[in-house]
Amino acid sequence: MSLFESSAALYGESSAVVYGDRELSYRDLDGLSNRLGDYLRREHGVGREVL
Repeated sequence: MSLFESSAALYGESSAVVYGDRELSYRDLDGLSNRLGDYLRREHGVGREVL
């Protein structure tokens, strides 16, 4: 489990990012980052150490 995943599990619905009137919880941000990672691996072959 990564440091961020640990934070998401610990802080869950606490605010992680606030931009203007938009607010994301740690849980929301973790889910979005996982979706982005899955998309990059599936559609673009991105993996560890690939830029």
